[in-house]
Amino acid sequence: MLARTFKEAKNLRISEQRKQALIEVLYLLEDEKIPNQLFDMSTIGGPSLQEGGQPCGTPGCILGWALAVDPSFSPLDRNKIPLMLHPLFFPDGYCHPGVTMIEAAHALRNFLETGYANWRKTGAEKR
Repeated sequence: MLARTFKEAKNLRISEQRKQALIEVLYLLEDEKIPNQLFDMSTIGGPSLQEGGQPCGTPGCILGWALAVDPSFSPLDRNKIPLMLHPLFFPDGYCHPGVTMIEAAHALRNFLETGYANWRKTGAEKR
């Protein structure tokens, strides 16, 4: 089992509540509690958000699952998400088709332990 020690929320530059939501998502990913068909980093919020509409409101990506475990993680407005979280939620600046749950868990763990998602370390960037 991997050690589960993380940086303090203030060092991650997020609230303790957001940190706890991300830890819960990490455990869901690592413990394979999220079915594969319910994890998808290929779009952010679905077509309506891409067209400037409302977010889809369903879990799927890391951000969607964070919202599912803690609805106060909102707002989903991309411009209001803390800058430290952008690389975690938007690995290539918007979305990343084909990211697996294992890769997402690695990026999320990297973020919680170091403050950086470091998608290169997960292998996801090689696509």
